[in-house]
Amino acid sequence: MRPMIISTPENISITVTDDAGIRPIATASANPHFLHHPEERYWWISRVLVTDQAQRGKGYGGMVLDQLLAEIVKTGGRVVIVTPGGYGADPARQIAFYEAHDFFKVGEGFEVHWAWNPDPVAMQNLAVRAAGALVRRVAETQEAQDQAD
Repeated sequence: MRPMIISTPENISITVTDDAGIRPIATASANPHFLHHPEERYWWISRVLVTDQAQRGKGYGGMVLDQLLAEIVKTGGRVVIVTPGGYGADPARQIAFYEAHDFFKVGEGFEVHWAWNPDPVAMQNLAVRAAGALVRRVAETQEAQDQAD
């Protein structure tokens, strides 16, 4: 099984299919975001999912995540952020998954995320700022929608 990689400046997607190349087994994707300047770019993981439940726990999620991180590094990406707990999955299990792949916790309370980079010590401050900026943007969007209603 070889992963199918689609990489553009706006998105990187990795998909692993069955041997026939028809049915997806696992997928991962990420998008770049900026704080204020292009040099403050970070990548946001929007999905790491083993779609075939019978294949969960067999390493496919780690395979697509590792490939996704490698592709991000090829673009010059140095910070990757994710918020575990999506798709109805157990957040504790997802946190353990990301921590097993060298992600570390950044932020506190509502602004908690997990970040990854090739040099965690040098990049932790940027990761914290990026996570905080993203959470503020989501809150502002929600507040604007609430006011419109």
